[in-house]
Order: sequence, then structure tokens, then C-alpha cells
Amino acid sequence: LKAVSYNAASRRALAAGIVGMQATSRAMEELRGEDAAGRRALSAVDRGENVVANMELSSSLDVSSHVAGQAAVTHDVTDYIQTSQRVEAAALPNSTYTITANRNNLLASGSPVMLGPNNYVTITFPSPWTGPAHAAFEVQTAMLYSNPLPASETALRCIDESGLTSWSSEPALVPTDNKGGFEERVLRAKVPALTFRKCAMLGSATLLNLRAFGGDAIVSDLPGGAAYKIRLPFNPSLQNEVLADVFDDFTGLSSLVSCVYWDAGKQTWSTDGIAFVDAYYGDATGQDAWVECISSHL
Repeated sequence: LKAVSYNAASRRALAAGIVGMQATSRAMEELRGEDAAGRRALSAVDRGENVVANMELSSSLDVSSHVAGQAAVTHDVTDYIQTSQRVEAAALPNSTYTITANRNNLLASGSPVMLGPNNYVTITFPSPWTGPAHAAFEVQTAMLYSNPLPASETALRCIDESGLTSWSSEPALVPTDNKGGFEERVLRAKVPALTFRKCAMLGSATLLNLRAFGGDAIVSDLPGGAAYKIRLPFNPSLQNEVLADVFDDFTGLSSLVSCVYWDAGKQTWSTDGIAFVDAYYGDATGQDAWVECISSHL
């Protein structure tokens, strides 16, 4: 739909230019540039989703012939580390799975999204299990050292301490004495206020999947208020507003790290169905920081 929107807008603009006899070569170049920009933005999402889809296929193939109790399969390569395993239904509730970054590959990737030696992801499944019933499941956990999906695709807004502004209330009539005298006054003048910007991604991409064994991924919300517990590593120094716990006096908001997920339907990063639980901001340099959340879905 995004590609259609770009192309339709360009066609309408082009038609209007021809009808008005005002189309110039410069305008045509701008239209072509707009179309190209749209294709580039869409292709970035497509490429990222293709990476994820290929990893999911690889994971499913890794365990397609596994029997109960067979050891997990791990791929530890330059760009990511991934583990896939078969899990029997009885073993799924309250089970925890962990994937730890390969320190050498992480450093070689030049990725700034994690600091320190203890960079690992955990997912804990709810007990009791209220999701779809199957005899066995496939559990996939993966950590990518760079984010294949564009971080800019989000409507989430965060405090920007570099955007200091001020706010004043509208003048109001206030009494000046007990004889009915009034005057206009600005009751709140030049109150410091911070602006907002798109939130930055402070961690690497993590791929967590649960599939019916030999079947499709389970992505729907869990019923009955059940939730997955997820812990992710991150680098708080990538956004000072988080590391310094910046507080906006005007709105009463402060910066808080949380988990986000890629909403494939909306093609954007989102916090829908996710709730913050706890965070550790690491040592003085932000090393070994993590955030814990619960989520109604994967």
C-alpha cells in the first residue's frame, strides 16, 4: 500500500502538470526522485523482512526431522547467532531459553548497540500455557548484530533534551482587589519544555519465534492475560536522555527504555501488547544493561 500511495500521488501530480501546461523538466525530475525515494524506503523494509523470513525458514528446516529430546541446532556466524530446537508440549510452560552474543563477532560487526561481556537474550514462556495446543513446538531464538529493519519506521516519540523550548499560558482575567477589579495576566510564563523526536533503537534485533512443530508460527495474542517474559540487552549511552534519566518539567514525562516489536502488518516498530517490567542501566559506562518486558505476543 505504501508503494501504491507514492505512485498514485506522483501520477496525480504529473497529470495536473500536463493539463495545466506547466510541467517542466525540473518538476519531472522531482517527481521521479519522489518515486525513487518511495521505492528505496519500501525496498529497505522488504530486504529486512526477507532476512527475517530466510532465518525463520532456516530454523524450521534445522529441526524438521528432530525427535523428542534431540539437541538444539545453533548457527554462530559473523552477522548473527541462532538456536532452534524441538520442545514437547509438556516442557513448554515456564521454560526459559537463552541466546548469548558471540563477543568476537559482535565486535567485528562494529555494532554499537550492545556493550559489555554479558549480552544475552532470554524468553520465558507462561505457565500455564494458554496458547494453541500441539504435541510439540519449535522454539527459535536469534540475535542479529545489526538491525535488518529500518529503525526510522516508527511513530514512537521520545524526549529530545537538545530541543529546549518554552511555553506560556494564554492571558486570563484575574481579580486585583475585592471591589470587582480585574486585569489580564499570564499565569504561567516561559515554562521550560523539551521537544520530542523519533525514538532511537538502543539494542540489536532479536528474533523470537514459536511454531507448531512442522507448522506455522504462533503470533496471535495469548488469551487470559498470559504473557511471555523477555529480557533484551541494550546500550543506554546511544541516547543520553535514557542514560541521564532526563525529565521534562512541562509534561511530567521522563525517558524510559522499553521493548518494541516489528509489526509486519503496519510495517513499523510498535509497543502494542508490550509492557515494561524492569531495567538495569549497567555500570557508569552503560555496560551490561538490559530491559525486561512482558508481551502478549511474539
